[in-house]
Amino acid sequence: MKKKILVLVIFMLSLCLALLSCSSDKEEEENASEGLEYELSSDGKSYIVKGFGSCQDKELVIPGMYKSLPVTAIGENAFRDNMTITSVKLPSGLKSIGHGAFYCCYNLAGKMVLPNNEITVGDFAFEGCSGLIYNSYDNGLYLGSSEKPYLVLMQAKDKYITSCEINSEARQIYTRAFSYCSELKSIKVPEGVVSIGTQAFEGCSSLMELQIPNSVTRIGTGAFSFYPQAFNYNIYDNVKYIGNEENPYLVLVRANDKKQTSFTINENARFISDNAFNGCEQLTNIEIPNSVVSIESYAFGFCSNLTSITIGNSVQFIGSCAFCGCKQLESIIIPRSVTEIEPDIFYTANFSLKIYCEAESQPSGWNERWNSSNLRVIWGYKG
Repeated sequence: MKKKILVLVIFMLSLCLALLSCSSDKEEEENASEGLEYELSSDGKSYIVKGFGSCQDKELVIPGMYKSLPVTAIGENAFRDNMTITSVKLPSGLKSIGHGAFYCCYNLAGKMVLPNNEITVGDFAFEGCSGLIYNSYDNGLYLGSSEKPYLVLMQAKDKYITSCEINSEARQIYTRAFSYCSELKSIKVPEGVVSIGTQAFEGCSSLMELQIPNSVTRIGTGAFSFYPQAFNYNIYDNVKYIGNEENPYLVLVRANDKKQTSFTINENARFISDNAFNGCEQLTNIEIPNSVVSIESYAFGFCSNLTSITIGNSVQFIGSCAFCGCKQLESIIIPRSVTEIEPDIFYTANFSLKIYCEAESQPSGWNERWNSSNLRVIWGYKG
C-alpha cells in the first residue's frame, strides 16, 4: 500500500512540474517580441535569432519557438550596437548566445538571468553593457540561472584584486574577465570550467601561478598574454606550458627559444596556444601528438622554414592564420577529426602547397574563407 502511495505522489509531482513547464512556455510565447529576424539552423531542426528586424520592443522577449521549431541560439552580432533594448528575457531552451550578440547595447541594464545551466556565452557577447547587474562571489562577478547564479564569471570586482576564488559551479571564464588585473598573483580555475574566453588573463603582469583544469575544452585567443617575468611555467623541451597537478602540460603556451630548429610537443598537451611558435624561423619540422584537440590562431605563423608538419588525429579546431607565412611547407594533411576551421589558415603560405583533407567534402564548421589563398585541395584523402 505504501509503495502505491509513493508511486502516486511521484506521479502527481511529475505532472505538476510538467504543467508548470507548459504554463511557463505558453507565457513565453504570448509575450514574445515580434518582428525579429531568424535563420534556420544548418540541420533544419531549430532557429537562430539573427537580428532586431522590425521589432520595436525595449523589453526584449526571445521566444522559445518560431514556426513550430525551437529557438536555440542568438547569432553573432545579432543585436550589436542596439540602443533600443533595455532588458532581455531568454527562453528556457536557448543553448548559446553568439559572439558580440549584445555588443555595445549601452541601454541594456538590470538583472540578466541565463535560462539553463548548459548555455554557452560567446566572446564579447555583453561587451559594453555596463548597466547589467551581476551575482557576486568572492572577487568575481557572475551571470547565471536561477538555480545556479555563478555559471559565467564575467569580470573581476575591480582591477586591483590580488586573488580570486572562482565559484565551483562556474562553467565559463568570460572575455577579458581578469584583463589587466595587474595585482593578481595566483588563481586556480576549478574543475567543471569548460571555456576560457579571449584575453581572459591579458596583462596580469604580477601573475605567478595559474592552474587550468582538464575539463576545459576551449581557450580564446590571447587568454594567457600576460608575460610576467616570475610566472611558474612548466617546461618541456624548451617550451612553456600551463596545466594542473595531474597534467602540467595541458596548454602549450609558447616556445622558449625561437631559434631552435625542432621541438617535441609533450604527449599530454591538449591545446597549442595562439602564437605558440609564431616567428620560429629556424623550425623545420614538427609533429603534433594525438592528444592535441586545438591549434589556435597564428600557432605556427611565419615559421618560414617549416617543411613538414604532422597533425594528430584528435585535432578538432584550427584557428585563423595558424600556418600563415609558412613559405616552405609543400603539403599538409588535415585529419577527419577537424570539425572547425577559422579563416585564412594558410594566408601568405607557399602558393604550391597541397592540402590533403580526409573529409570527403568541406565540413559545415569550416569557415568559407578557410582556404582564402585558393590552394589546391584534395578531398577524401585516405593516406
